[in-house]
Amino acid sequence: MLIQRVEIKPLCGEEQADMASGMVALTSEGTCLTVLCRVPRLLGRSAANIHARLVDEALRQVRRMPEFRHSPSRVELAPGALV
Repeated sequence: MLIQRVEIKPLCGEEQADMASGMVALTSEGTCLTVLCRVPRLLGRSAANIHARLVDEALRQVRRMPEFRHSPSRVELAPGALV
């Protein structure tokens, strides 16, 4: 599965100060998966770093789903997929 577009929407509300969370939408041709992700905030890290870690977490979760774990094709990001 080739991910052509990635969108991240931060979650607001009752969030722990040491964790960042967001909804990560992974879109490929004909498929859109939305994954809830939480990653630790690290001191001195930028928003871009947090976004990258949320995307990594989303990809990790998708790769563990049975329909993709046993698939012969890999889950990968296309160049320019990050919005």
